[in-house]
Parts: sequence; structure tokens; C-alpha cells
Amino acid sequence: MNNTYIENSSTSDRLLTILNEVYQKDPKSIIALVSLTIPTNYDILQSFNVRVQKGYVEFGIFSIINKLIESENKKIVFNYSIDYNGIMIPNENEPFSIVDKSN
Repeated sequence: MNNTYIENSSTSDRLLTILNEVYQKDPKSIIALVSLTIPTNYDILQSFNVRVQKGYVEFGIFSIINKLIESENKKIVFNYSIDYNGIMIPNENEPFSIVDKSN
């Protein structure tokens, strides 16, 4: 990782660089980490970018990461597809990317 690049870039770019570097070194661990969510409450729902899944509010690492960069009006997403067996397949070329928060 080029530390000069990281020091001179935005928070979202630094986080993206770190996530993609970890993915290259150990894809299974980073997929497990970003996939982990826990049920939470209404107060978190009001303050953080969370997922609502089957009626449960789920709070995870992306909720925290995206809270750190919300002032940039950006969010970091995990790019993947689901195969016919229901298995998540990360986009090998760009497993994580930055998108406008409105997306």
C-alpha cells in the first residue's frame, strides 16, 4: 500500500484502499467481517445506514464505515452477485467501491 497516497486522500478513499487490500490478502475473512450484522433498535435505525432484513434492523461494519464518510455524501458498498445456488460471489476486479450516497 502506498502510504503517501493514503495520507493525502479522502477518508472514503483511504477506507476503500484498506478494504480492497485486505480482500486481496484474505478474501474470506473480509467477506465474513462485512457480512456480519447484528439486530439493533430504532435509535440506531435513525442515526445509521442500516439494513432491514425480514423485519429486523441489522447493524454492521458498513453502518459504521459509512457513518465516517457521510459528510462526503458517499458510501462504500460490497460488489457481488449471487449464483444459482444462492452463493455470494464477490466482483474480483472491484470487490468494494464508492458510490454517491443517494444510490
